[in-house]
Amino acid sequence: MTKILKAAVIGAGRMGSHHARILASLPGVELCAVIDQNANKATCLAANYGAAGYDDLNRLIGKIDCAIIAAPSSLHAVIGCQLLAAGISCLIEKPLALTAQDCQALITTAKHHHTNLAVGHVERFNPAFIAAADWLLGKQILAIEARRMNPGSNRILDNDVVSDLMVHDLDAILYLVNRDHPRQMVNLAALGICGGGSRQYDQAMAQMGFADPGGGQPIIANIQASRITQYRVRDLTVLTDQGVVVVDYLAGQAKIFHGQSQAGAGAAAGAGAVTTIRVEPLWVPASDPLTLEISKFIGFLHRHEEKKAGSGIGIGIGIGIGNGIDAAQPIGVTGEEALATLEAVWAITAKMNASTPHH
Repeated sequence: MTKILKAAVIGAGRMGSHHARILASLPGVELCAVIDQNANKATCLAANYGAAGYDDLNRLIGKIDCAIIAAPSSLHAVIGCQLLAAGISCLIEKPLALTAQDCQALITTAKHHHTNLAVGHVERFNPAFIAAADWLLGKQILAIEARRMNPGSNRILDNDVVSDLMVHDLDAILYLVNRDHPRQMVNLAALGICGGGSRQYDQAMAQMGFADPGGGQPIIANIQASRITQYRVRDLTVLTDQGVVVVDYLAGQAKIFHGQSQAGAGAAAGAGAVTTIRVEPLWVPASDPLTLEISKFIGFLHRHEEKKAGSGIGIGIGIGIGNGIDAAQPIGVTGEEALATLEAVWAITAKMNASTPHH
């Protein structure tokens, strides 16, 4: 019989409430507790799902198997290290932590105590992105362009648009660029502006170049992010040797654009060519990215438990995961991947500080 995992959510805010709702709906896991510095908030959220609410993290030690940390970013390291050291597997919302030292402490603690660590980069689990990533397998990526444009919001006040929005596309780009083999970022240019009297960058543009150590095709990436536009755009375009794939995150769609050149009458091949474009929509399932992310985390923990117990019986947590998220795949976004994304965030911010006039 497969073990029912006991889980807790740390943080009773907006993201914590989503995590609690999804955990309570999944098979193979029981939401046992919600922790928040505000005990009343924790109790109110937990009561919706028959769980307990506390303001003391120590109440969880020895009583749960896993936790999702959706607390303020400044607390990720101290909370995560305490739970990981106690043998409690953690899914930590992005950012993993606020400094490289704290990120490395989380990664090291997980390894030292043989505990599982995943990081919540939910756009990686967007079904449209998964469909595109599947199609890209075996193809040579030449260039990537990402745009993430939002109207103004008071939701994030303590960081810039790179940490707030561009981070999603950096994670996706680094995943695609390094999936077949590691590549090195060799060029970086970035500019940013502050809007509406803000002291933080509200619009940013970055260009990155990635070299193949084996001498293969380099890849360039252009990324634009804004939280002061009057419209919303979230898309990803990847140029390959076999066509272009475009992901529209908002519409939940992915399309392939195939170009075919036909020489005009009396023209040599490549001269006077007429290009016809064929558009091929990819099948994208109607699945919730956050549910997929949490399901993958819980599914991995079940496989880990079965391996320890010597059992080959799976629990079948499928929830329409298919199309790129396979039960045999790893835990999700690893701590090392999340740190690499943050290093790109910090490098872009530093480049903007050096390049942007009068900041």
